[in-house]
Amino acid sequence: MKAMVLERAGPIENQPLKLREVEPPRMGRFDALMEVKACGVCGTDLSIVEGRFKPPRLPIVPGHEAIGRVLAVGEDASGLVREGDLIGAYWVHSSCGSCDYCLTGREQLCLERRVNGLDNDGCYAEQMVVDARYAVKIPSGLSPEEAAPFMCAGLTAYRSIKLSGAEPGRRIGVIGVGGLGSFAIQIAKLRGARVTAISRSSVKLEMARRLGADETVPEDEASKMAGEFDSVVLLAPFPKLVEVGMRLLRKGGSMIVAANLDEVPNMPYRSTLASERCVRSVSVGGRQELKELLGLAGSGALRPIPVEPMPLEEANEALLRVKRGDVIGRVVLRP
Repeated sequence: MKAMVLERAGPIENQPLKLREVEPPRMGRFDALMEVKACGVCGTDLSIVEGRFKPPRLPIVPGHEAIGRVLAVGEDASGLVREGDLIGAYWVHSSCGSCDYCLTGREQLCLERRVNGLDNDGCYAEQMVVDARYAVKIPSGLSPEEAAPFMCAGLTAYRSIKLSGAEPGRRIGVIGVGGLGSFAIQIAKLRGARVTAISRSSVKLEMARRLGADETVPEDEASKMAGEFDSVVLLAPFPKLVEVGMRLLRKGGSMIVAANLDEVPNMPYRSTLASERCVRSVSVGGRQELKELLGLAGSGALRPIPVEPMPLEEANEALLRVKRGDVIGRVVLRP
């Protein structure tokens, strides 16, 4: 089968992903083999390809926003999925299933978790093996391309808004209106919050308005709103925005950081963390949260975000566009 393989990490400008003919993946007893129909392109994929996240082994096939049709199932997976099912796989390939994190629906924090596209070969390929215990069935109203971004961008946004405490009467700031932000705006509105979208892109601010944001503010004007928000959700991967977001908080407010940051800058304490303000990071989400999210999509309450399909062979170009910020919504690869 064909796959885009990372053999050696390097700048995406050097096209480190190589199109290779590889052996079809082997299945275990709880596994399902799927024909990949769509694979979302995530900023974390870029970090893996460029070497900021280091896979335990190379070569590796990246990709963790996977949608596919089940071709075969392992001996103990038949009660979980069936041949022909359209299923999705997300960041977590598997976990121990018995630690406190796993038993409380936070398997993404399990110390023994394995990750699709990092520990196990991911979906930048024609076929992929997933652990059926961690797969989800896709609602009939979603196409594979529409469903793919829900697996990570949607799930991360869902957990971020959940942790932000969004509810009627609370004011939520969303910094960054890419794939995650497009979901976050909708989810915060569904929870009854007043939502302000903040971005450096006028095109993305217009999209935020279409998605239901109550206000849109250019990034360079955000400082005028200092102290006005109960929570701020940072989704743009720029360290300088941590301090920007902290200054927007009311006393006692919380900042949720779901952006893929390489560092956190030094900040003056009294104008940021003082007065019971706090910062909390987000690590994707769990299976139950993903099922809840897809339930909202299946009911029509949550709309898919804009997607732009590209051929699998153009994975390097897709990641370069992610690096440049030249994506509205999500790029989705089609094998």
